[in-house]
Amino acid sequence: VTGLRKNEQLDPDGGKKAYFKINALTGEYVNIQEDIAKTMNQVIQEEFTGDYLYLKLSKGLSNTYIIGLSTKTGEPVFETDKVKNRLGTDFDPFLLNNNRIIDFSSKGIHFYDAKTGEEYEVISYKNVGVGKFKNQFIFDEGILLLGTKGTAIIDNAGNVKTVFDDLDEIQDIRIQEDIWLIQKNRMVSLNSQSFDVLKDTKLQKNETIHFSPSGAVKLKLNADTKEITAF
Repeated sequence: VTGLRKNEQLDPDGGKKAYFKINALTGEYVNIQEDIAKTMNQVIQEEFTGDYLYLKLSKGLSNTYIIGLSTKTGEPVFETDKVKNRLGTDFDPFLLNNNRIIDFSSKGIHFYDAKTGEEYEVISYKNVGVGKFKNQFIFDEGILLLGTKGTAIIDNAGNVKTVFDDLDEIQDIRIQEDIWLIQKNRMVSLNSQSFDVLKDTKLQKNETIHFSPSGAVKLKLNADTKEITAF
């Protein structure tokens, strides 16, 4: 997807956006679809899966929407409704996971079918109970949502499973077989499938948690005694 001038010449800064499928050996155009995005509709994210090319586009200063293009024909398969971006932030990227598109707006979290673009769930931040939205982490079984007043875990069906209203200012997050949330003086681990709390450990001022590069090994270090304990 690149810009196109009025004289049909390629130009990354061109007003309207078009889809081109090009033979890498001959340089010939295999497929061209013009007017994928009109003037002033900027492509701000692209995700390619083989069957689909997903584009997130901005419409004006605050509205965004997602279109899915068939990589076989180049034609749009779907276009989602426009949603408002969170004020005072950059545009939030959408995420692809388990045949779903997860997008974020000023209203909440939007779940779309990745093949049809049909919206089947919207979760309002107000109904989660973590305050204003700050950041999110996607894993196979759900979403870890960070807010100004706490942390929540939402499953793939959009159900709020766990809310920690006393977990803020998290310093590190690791999601492997389990979920590990590290604060300055506290460590909480949860089962990533059942979301049950496995450990809730208070750390002393001289204790810190360290992870191996893969995240599979966790160590607690006592800075005074130099003692290392494996979790």
